[in-house]
Amino acid sequence: MLFRSLFTSAPFTGWALAVGFAIVNDKSARPAFPRWSGYFNIWAAIFFCPACLLLFFKTGPFSQNGIFVFYIPVGIFFIWIVTLSALTVKAVNAEQRELRASLATGEAPSRAGAATTASQ
Repeated sequence: MLFRSLFTSAPFTGWALAVGFAIVNDKSARPAFPRWSGYFNIWAAIFFCPACLLLFFKTGPFSQNGIFVFYIPVGIFFIWIVTLSALTVKAVNAEQRELRASLATGEAPSRAGAATTASQ
């Protein structure tokens, strides 16, 4: 059990890669996230990877409290989660504005708005 708790970088790396590749491969006319955020997710995943080295080092920059295993991944994670949260809030607000505008004019809602309207 302790072994899995030490290596939390693997799930976050997978998450960042999945989100990054989804954003980069979004070919819609108005993507929810800007393309640079996809590349940012991929780079964040790369910076999470050195955290897996803590098992092999007891002292130095790759140890449990080293700069490459703890401080850089934690700093990148903080920047990554704040950036992704802000972009998600911005995307949700833009979708809500678009849905309100389409309902006010009587037009059919867009692809994202159709799912919201159908569930009501």
